[in-house]
Amino acid sequence: MFVFWRLLLAHFIADFPLQTNEIYFLKTKYSWGSLLHSGIFAATSALLLWPLWGRPDFWLFLLFLFVSHGLQDLLKIIYNRKNSRDTIWLFLLDQVLHIAFISTVFLLPVSLMKYTVSQEAWFYWYSQDKPIIYLTFLVGIGFGGSILIPYVEKLVKKLPQVEIPPKFKYYGILERILVMTLVSAPGYWYVFTPIVFLVRYFSRETYSTVSVVVSVLAAVAGGIILRGLL
Repeated sequence: MFVFWRLLLAHFIADFPLQTNEIYFLKTKYSWGSLLHSGIFAATSALLLWPLWGRPDFWLFLLFLFVSHGLQDLLKIIYNRKNSRDTIWLFLLDQVLHIAFISTVFLLPVSLMKYTVSQEAWFYWYSQDKPIIYLTFLVGIGFGGSILIPYVEKLVKKLPQVEIPPKFKYYGILERILVMTLVSAPGYWYVFTPIVFLVRYFSRETYSTVSVVVSVLAAVAGGIILRGLL
């Protein structure tokens, strides 16, 4: 699982925090924009899996992921242009397919690789899967939730297009990260989660019921799954 979790973390990092508005604009306007995005994913994967740099099979698999990721995104954009069907189902299918391509690493010998360092080394925590799994969930749900919520709102409210409110985006990220941290922590830290939600009460911003419910459910679910995994 060493290689898989780091590839999955790289995918979430590239798809959410590193996929800026500028990158997304290039993806939708130019065909090479998808390759730029997949290149960011491949570069992030290489950085997170630096112990594998000496293995040719790793670079071949990374090339496969680079091509498949970019081609999939390009086909998704072309489909959206022709059919105007940018829905939550397409978003979820896109994520499932990306993860499925990453999961093919289990068919290769490189997936059996394990990396350990001494207790005194700076990179000790890198060799442990639990911190990587934790970061994967924080990035995937914390940042990815900002994309999921507008898709759910579009579905429920029958909106013509997906709209991501910038102010809610950053507050929501912090809220989901804090909730997941409290729920996943050993013991009874989850009893303090209502304190996080009180921030909404004192905030001058308005939030739709859909956004609040989806954000809370995603964070709590992520925390419960993390608690089980860790």
